Amino acid sequence: MMHAKPTGNKETPEAAKEAVDTVSTAVVQPAIPPLSGTGAISTTIMYATKAPSLVHVGIVVAGFLGMSLSTWGALRAAIPVG
Repeated sequence: MMHAKPTGNKETPEAAKEAVDTVSTAVVQPAIPPLSGTGAISTTIMYATKAPSLVHVGIVVAGFLGMSLSTWGALRAAIPVG
């Protein structure tokens, strides 16, 4: 899946043109982070890749940093167990 190669089957010119004209978006995730699930990661990737400008990418990055900093602050303020 990650290293897609042609199968060697014969392809018609119509099928080749249709494959080029078709828009397909696929997200392959290498791991599931403990703080967010696959849906959140897929949504972030989709918004970042389809962003019309750098401002939109900055908003996605700011949201990620905000979540990261709030998680760090909560874990930092927690009382150690044991």
